[in-house]
Amino acid sequence: MSKSQNSISGTPRTRKRRLVDLASSVGFILLAAGLFLPVFDLFNLQKLSVFKWIYTAGALIFLGAKCVPVLPKDTSLRLKRMYRLEFWAGVCFCVGAAFWFYNQSKFAGSAVVGPLTIIHDTILYAMSGAVVEVIAVWLIYYREKKEAREQAGVSGRDKKA
Repeated sequence: MSKSQNSISGTPRTRKRRLVDLASSVGFILLAAGLFLPVFDLFNLQKLSVFKWIYTAGALIFLGAKCVPVLPKDTSLRLKRMYRLEFWAGVCFCVGAAFWFYNQSKFAGSAVVGPLTIIHDTILYAMSGAVVEVIAVWLIYYREKKEAREQAGVSGRDKKA
């Protein structure tokens, strides 16, 4: 099996799909860096504005990657819907970025506000987006595995016997 094939169903992956997967991975890494790096310096609000842009870039790259249609035309409707769940994870990340911008402008003049007050909504939406992404990936994996088994002509009952 070559690198350009899906390891589950054995179907060839297009160059476009590999680029989309790479872009979504880069976006996810930027999301993680934008949320994790402020923890090292919790009292510096100047660095927080830099991490805001890193997180937002990651959210937009992730969402943009999930907007690109990469599935073949003969893909089942159920599998298409599961891939659409990944898009909604990207929307959660972008809403988190919007809250980061809103809270930073809202609390800009206050001297007693810390970084966690500014990014608490962002953390909430990032965690919800991550949960949606993990569930979507699991569902997609098992659905592709099941469809590959059905295409091979082996049902679940025949496998146990």
